[in-house]
Amino acid sequence: MQLLSSKVVVVEEEPRVRGIPALPTSVAGMVGITERGPIDQAVLVTSFEEFQDRFGGFTPNSDLALAAMGFFENGGSQLWVVRTVHHADVADPATATAVRSFGFLTTPGAPTPAIVVGAAAEPFLLADGDRIVLSVGGGPDEQATFNGSAAQVAAGGPGPFALADGQTLTLRFDGGPEQVVVFAAASFGDIGAATADELAATINAQIDGGKALVLAGVLTLESDTEGTSSQVEVTGGTANAALGFPPGAVSGAGNVADLAAVTVAEVKAVLEAAVPAVTVDAGPGGVVEIRTVATGAAASVQ
Repeated sequence: MQLLSSKVVVVEEEPRVRGIPALPTSVAGMVGITERGPIDQAVLVTSFEEFQDRFGGFTPNSDLALAAMGFFENGGSQLWVVRTVHHADVADPATATAVRSFGFLTTPGAPTPAIVVGAAAEPFLLADGDRIVLSVGGGPDEQATFNGSAAQVAAGGPGPFALADGQTLTLRFDGGPEQVVVFAAASFGDIGAATADELAATINAQIDGGKALVLAGVLTLESDTEGTSSQVEVTGGTANAALGFPPGAVSGAGNVADLAAVTVAEVKAVLEAAVPAVTVDAGPGGVVEIRTVATGAAASVQ
C-alpha cells in the first residue's frame, strides 16, 4: 500500500515470537500401595487430607502416604497418585490379584447369629469320606460328608491279549486332550499273549492324568481325579479290538467335582443340605464362614 501524503501511520502486527505460558512446577506423580482407592488409575489430589480421603492413611508396608505428606508439607500443590497391587503379569492390569475386603455391621442390641470361621482358604484338598461335624444350638452332632470316586473303565476280560507290534490305544482323561499309547513288542515277553500287568506298565509309562491298574486280574483305566468331573474315555486305537474297552465316556461320582479342589460353593451346597440350621458363605480370602439360622443369645454352633 502506498502512502501519498506526509503522515504517521501505525501498523500493528502480531509479534513474531510467541510467549510460552507458564506451567506449575509443584506437580508430582507417585505410585505405591495404599489402604484403599481405585487400582491402576491416576487420581489428582491437591492436599494430604484429600489423599487420605481417597487412599487412606499410613500402612506398615508402604511409604506412599508418608511421601505424599512430605510432598504437600514442602509446598507441593498437585499430586497424581496411582494405587498399585500385586499383578500376575505387570503388563496387564486385568491380572491384579488383590481381593476386595468386606465385613458385617451389626447395630447395638440387634440379635446376631453364631458364627464359626475356617482357617484355610479354598480350594480345599479333601479325601473321600471327610466330614464336617457340627452341634447347633447345643443339640446332637450333625454331619456333612464329602464323597468322590474316580472314573474307571475295564477291559473286556482278564487276558492274555493277542496284540501286534506298533498297535495303539487312544484315550482321554477328564475331557482333556486325546493321548496315544503305542505297544512295542520289546515291552512284552510275548506281545501276541500280552498280560494285564505288562499292558498296565506300558500304558502308565505313556499317559498323564490317569493310570492303568489290574483289579481282580482285569486291566482297568482310572482317572487321577475323584469326583463328578472325573472321566475316562477310550476313543479308539488298533489295539482296542483285542482289549475290549467299551466306547463312550465313563464319569466318576460324588457330591463335589474334584475332591482335590473343593470350593466354598460346594461346601455350602453339601453342608446346608445336611445341616439346615446353618448357612455357609465365603469369607475374606476364600475361607468358609458357618452361621446359624437362629439369632440371639441362645444361638450357638461348634
